[in-house]
Amino acid sequence: MALSEIDKSQINSTGRIIWLDIVKLFAIFLVVYGHCIQQFDDHYKESSLFVAICSFHMPLFMMLSGYVLNYNKLLNYKVVLTKRFCQLILPSLFWITIIYVIENAIGVRHLPFSRALWYGLWFLKSLFVCTILLVVPQQIFRHKYFSLTISLILSQITVFIPHLWFLQLNVMLPSLMAGMFVKDIFVKSKKQTVIITIVSFIVFLFLLHYFDKDILYPDMFLMLSDNWIDQYYIQLYKVIIGISGGISILGLFKILFESAEIKIIKRLSVLGRFTLEIYILQSLILEVLLSHYLEISPDNCGDYIWLIYISLSIIVIAISFCLAKILSRCGLYWTFNFNKIKSLCLKFQ
Repeated sequence: MALSEIDKSQINSTGRIIWLDIVKLFAIFLVVYGHCIQQFDDHYKESSLFVAICSFHMPLFMMLSGYVLNYNKLLNYKVVLTKRFCQLILPSLFWITIIYVIENAIGVRHLPFSRALWYGLWFLKSLFVCTILLVVPQQIFRHKYFSLTISLILSQITVFIPHLWFLQLNVMLPSLMAGMFVKDIFVKSKKQTVIITIVSFIVFLFLLHYFDKDILYPDMFLMLSDNWIDQYYIQLYKVIIGISGGISILGLFKILFESAEIKIIKRLSVLGRFTLEIYILQSLILEVLLSHYLEISPDNCGDYIWLIYISLSIIVIAISFCLAKILSRCGLYWTFNFNKIKSLCLKFQ
């Protein structure tokens, strides 16, 4: 596999692949829906729906990053890491600070600022470190597959390193690699796309039957665990179910929407372009403001709680999207990508 195949699926006027943006929209909906359960249900770990969503939704996001990644461009590591740092780390630190200030203003219990900076918006940090784990071996070992193997090994070693467990690199990096490899299969053959999608879905359903909160939240400090071998097998379980679930969704959406001409699908795909902004803003809108001011729980909403969560998720995504657009029109789009500061400066020269 070349790891550099180009997906020639239907694209929009901005050059983006429509079905991929639809997958991103679906993935961010799952993230927000899962956070709704987490914020308003004290027994969220007992929710089978929450556990099912968390089994694959973040690996799916990482697979999407791998799908659009051009591995050959990683050779220019200084440019790549600089852009990634400005795109992922600086916005996360900026918005964590904003969220922390607002939490203080409304009296919400929160982590100390140093811990908030370290643990907040963890996925952006995880994606950045995954990039480092890909780049460093590539600079040392110029052979693609050997360097990828080293990257994979390094990601598994991270489960033994304190204070890195929250990045879930042992799950996220294999998921990113899976996205890189599955792209080549999807691009080359529709038949193979259907086959791998069906097989992955069967594997996912089988593993999901045994997936529970103990697997979702295992002992992350393997170095300090007496039964670290058993715990590591649980980590591998998370890798396999995450990848199989992610491939199932990617394949299904490619089959259904690759050639979609429906106008509403194209319009919805626009929302998929703002998943980073929605991911950041929902942390403020849902996890801080709404969770503080809204009184919602399965106890007082009964059998309709799922409908409330769906409605709330849609509202949060819509508000986040509108707010991101407003900030963009006000010249503040750089807060989501510090790479834009240079173009903003040129604009005012």
